[in-house]
Parts: sequence; C-alpha cells; structure tokens
Amino acid sequence: MTTVTPYLMVHSARQFTDYAAHVFGAQAKTLIPLDGDPERVVHGEMRIGDSTIYFADARIDGEQCLPPYREGEDPSRTQMYVTLPDPDRAYAAAIAKGATPVMEVSEQEGTRMGGWVDPFGTLWWVTSEPPHGS
Repeated sequence: MTTVTPYLMVHSARQFTDYAAHVFGAQAKTLIPLDGDPERVVHGEMRIGDSTIYFADARIDGEQCLPPYREGEDPSRTQMYVTLPDPDRAYAAAIAKGATPVMEVSEQEGTRMGGWVDPFGTLWWVTSEPPHGS
C-alpha cells in the first residue's frame, strides 16, 4: 500500500498542535521533544479525521530545519513522506529525473528510507512499510 503524508515545518509545533485541535479537532499522536530544548518538537504526528500530518519546529531563527540542497536556493519549504513498497526504485527514478539526493535509501529502524529534493523544491522522504509485528 502506498500512502503520502505531508510534513510541515512550523514556528511553534506546540501552538500548531493546539490550533489544529481547536480548528479541526486534530488529535496529537506523537510529540518528540528536541534534545536540550524540550519545548521544541523534533517530530510530531497528528490525526485529522482519517488523515495523518507530520510536523516539527523550524530552526530557532525561523528558517527551515534543513539547509538548501542547491547552491543559491532557499531550503525546501514543503516535505512529503511517502510509504511505498519499493523506495529504492522511487529514489533511483527521482535521481534519474534530476532530483538532488539528500539521503540515499538505506536501512533505518526496520525499514528502507531515503530522500531527495525534486527539481521544483519539494523534499521527498520515501520509506518501506515496517515489517509486520513491529
């Protein structure tokens, strides 16, 4: 099964959580604090209805938490997290079509995961489904 999940970088993940709960009835599933600064969130997950949204705090200076991947460009403002059967194939296809590699697909906590920035500036993370029973 293939799924696509938006990954938002926000100025205050905790305030974003409260806002989404108030406006959409969102329910936070995960809030992982940043080591050394527990008020900031390095990764969060929430449900709005049947949909999942990932989110995290941007850097302290308000910039994206990741650097630009192409000389002279802004960092990626949008990230997409895709679970699919063959992340290696998707990664190879993206690179062949001019994407900038960010992280080669490799074993990550029981899945295969990698990432790239497409020619339009979107950062894509691809991962396989975790093995059953994890």
